[in-house]
Amino acid sequence: MDIMDRHQSQKSKKKFLDYLKDEGGGNILFTCKKLGKSRSAIYLWREKDKKFNNDCKDAVEEGKETLADEAEASLRSSVKKGDPRTIIFALKNLRPSQWRDSQVIEHGGKVEIEDKNTSKELKKAVKEVYEKFRKDIRKPNTKGSKKNKTLGMGNRQRKNAKG
Repeated sequence: MDIMDRHQSQKSKKKFLDYLKDEGGGNILFTCKKLGKSRSAIYLWREKDKKFNNDCKDAVEEGKETLADEAEASLRSSVKKGDPRTIIFALKNLRPSQWRDSQVIEHGGKVEIEDKNTSKELKKAVKEVYEKFRKDIRKPNTKGSKKNKTLGMGNRQRKNAKG
């Protein structure tokens, strides 16, 4: 890349960053479309040029702040003009404890919640685990002493096994 190309590239990057923060609202795709740049080219620039990448991050944040400031100014103007929807929106957001939508529900009866499917499924799962546990305990241990072999048996079975 010769010096003219490098200069043109730097000029294009600066133009992109300025538009991104001042007019683009911090939105890279919007800025790309307005300036006729491909999004992939911008991300390639960001990948290859760390300074541009950092400047781009800053421009995105500044652009979002600028857009938020403009939205607040527009909201203020609409409130002053008496637009009821804007007034309601502003009050709900600026003083939510006074203006938020709320519902009070009173109930004097008993509340029971039963999900029969879940109960059946839970009982089935517990039973399966219990049966597996019982089978595992009843399996004689074929390794080790005769005492180890009789662990899964009841008292009467142990006496008979010893005897």
